[in-house]
Amino acid sequence: MRFVITGTPGTGKTFLAKKLADREGAECIDVKKIIAQHKLYLDKEGTVDIRKLQRILRPMMRDGNVVIEGHLLCEFSLPCERCIVLRCDPLVLEKRLEERRYPKQKIMDNLLCEALDYCLVNAERHYGHVTQVDCTRMPAAKRLLDEKSDDVDWRDALGTLAKRQTTGLKGASLTK
Repeated sequence: MRFVITGTPGTGKTFLAKKLADREGAECIDVKKIIAQHKLYLDKEGTVDIRKLQRILRPMMRDGNVVIEGHLLCEFSLPCERCIVLRCDPLVLEKRLEERRYPKQKIMDNLLCEALDYCLVNAERHYGHVTQVDCTRMPAAKRLLDEKSDDVDWRDALGTLAKRQTTGLKGASLTK
């Protein structure tokens, strides 16, 4: 079986992909490693050549058991039986990205992407039906392996994120 796992950075893609690959006896492909290996960065800011990435990944998905993970996988389609979008409450996601020492603006960009369903909307556009898994609290691996989809809505966080964006990162707190 071929799985595509995508979602905002910090939602747990790498962890979950490894668990799923182990369970399925599948190869696990980390898109970040492919990007680095093929030198697909267009600039120092980390912009990736999406078309080249898709051309490189497509043959990897043609045969066999494959679990591929990366936040850019929502930007195009790959042949797969299942596309999974991992989600996380922006309040929890903020802490995860801070622990990774992401720059403040990068954290805000990712929180807005999560709150606005960016990966979900793009994945649905490119793959059709997708499975959403909320990785905020409950064991996501179990729900995913049980083939359950979550209903995720972060609209409540949008007002706080918008206020923070307009008043600067030192302004409003994302905590409730």
